Amino acid sequence: MIYHHSMPHISKRRIKRKIYKKLNDNLVNVFLNFHSKSDVAHLVNDLLTYTERIMVSKRIAIILMLNEGYSFRAIESALKVTLQTVLRFWKMKKKGRFGSLAKKTAKGGDLWKDLENILQAGLPPRGRGRWKHVFDAMGKADRVSRSIYRRL
Repeated sequence: MIYHHSMPHISKRRIKRKIYKKLNDNLVNVFLNFHSKSDVAHLVNDLLTYTERIMVSKRIAIILMLNEGYSFRAIESALKVTLQTVLRFWKMKKKGRFGSLAKKTAKGGDLWKDLENILQAGLPPRGRGRWKHVFDAMGKADRVSRSIYRRL
């Protein structure tokens, strides 16, 4: 799988607010007209490029992870996004955005289970001793640095 790191193209020509609202309403209506998961999947694949699907998927994952209390660094590492991106979504969440997404994707749902499986593949296992290897490495580095300072 090849991941192209490029931003989706947005025209510099602005449209009127009234036209934007109508386009947005039409987009929502298109999604509402599809009733099966496979139909929606085909629509998303037809409408969005690979890069756009990755971008939207990561945005949803950031919101879900913030709702579950993951640290900014854990989100950054697991999703390969910048800290600034995580912070931007955290600020939007603090202002009350994404409430409907949180309700629709409550913990225990299929979307959250899939995301959790993906995340656990890249993060240490849950439970006691989860970060032991990190702390051991930090302790070893600390002991080495102390021995170097003693020699000076």
